[in-house]
Amino acid sequence: MNIAELKTLFEAKLKDIYPDGEIKSLFAFVVSSVLKIDNLKMLLEPEAELSRSDVKKIAQIIVKLRKHIPVQYITGYCNFYGMRLKVTPAVLIPRPETEELAEWIIQDLQPVKPKQQAKPVRILDIGTGSGSIALALKKNIPNAKVTATDNSVKALNVARANAKALKLDVEFMHADILNDKTPESMPAGVDIIVSNPPYITESEKQSLPQNVMKEPHSALFVPDNDPLLYYRAIAEFAKEMPPHPPTGALILYFEINEDRATEINFMLAKMGFKDIAVRKDINGKDRMVKCSFYP
Repeated sequence: MNIAELKTLFEAKLKDIYPDGEIKSLFAFVVSSVLKIDNLKMLLEPEAELSRSDVKKIAQIIVKLRKHIPVQYITGYCNFYGMRLKVTPAVLIPRPETEELAEWIIQDLQPVKPKQQAKPVRILDIGTGSGSIALALKKNIPNAKVTATDNSVKALNVARANAKALKLDVEFMHADILNDKTPESMPAGVDIIVSNPPYITESEKQSLPQNVMKEPHSALFVPDNDPLLYYRAIAEFAKEMPPHPPTGALILYFEINEDRATEINFMLAKMGFKDIAVRKDINGKDRMVKCSFYP
């Protein structure tokens, strides 16, 4: 069997489950993972023959995809901001929108002059999961002191494995922002807090694809009666934390539910946060918020 024949088989087996565009993306990801070839080679060499073992591996992946298991869990990794990250069912699969959140912070911290070093900052990532945001920030802002927390020990094990594989010095801590709200329970003196907390309401479950429902619900869902639960807890925690010189202000970056931008903006303003800015993602949806707290 060659690549072209495999593609035809792949599409036929999955067309009743996934949209055409998603099937094409899945095929490219699977072929890259199993055959270790890039998309360009796949396009230029459709007649390239595959080994029986490779065909068998991909056939097994197709069976799992038909069960709506995320392809990243099947292969055991995902790509995020130029990094290859280990992922397991213990962690949320990092999305492109989260890459945009990391990019916003990285851009904000880039020095004005090309040869000038970025100012040393202390960054706290709350709810790190696989460590995606924390590791992207440390990789691109080497002199930053990055600490990342999560309430899941299993998630922290994945994050630590990723940091070790990437040789990035990030401190990981087990903490629950809903219960460990005092500065004593987390690092003190940070300049930036970033978080991609759970923000999908329970009532939205039925509208989600089945493969998304395979991800850890604790990292996805919030109660219908308190959709801003995590944002409020993080904001309250931030107000109690003294800023780390020389910034004078503590800056927060959030990924948000596209339908909650107005509510989050109002909540933050009411709590005394300033310089509130909402940024859209690549799909034109309100996806990120930045704000500052001046003690």
